[in-house]
Amino acid sequence: MTTDFVILCLWPSFFAAAGAKILWKRNILNSLAKFDPRAETRWLVVDQKHSRGLVATFTSQAMFSYHTVNAWQEDGE
Repeated sequence: MTTDFVILCLWPSFFAAAGAKILWKRNILNSLAKFDPRAETRWLVVDQKHSRGLVATFTSQAMFSYHTVNAWQEDGE
């Protein structure tokens, strides 16, 4: 979060066997498909100061993280 925006990171994760593996493994973590480096990470920027909602979306290379992502805001262009 910054003063003006909330930045959400959507990591690429997919269920194996179209989700049917959840029934076989009986937990979500073991039902995830293997990491696909071709998938994209999607970033959503939501305005929290002026109530404009979703103001931007970005994509980046596939990644995985166990922690939150840091954000900062710069004035100007």
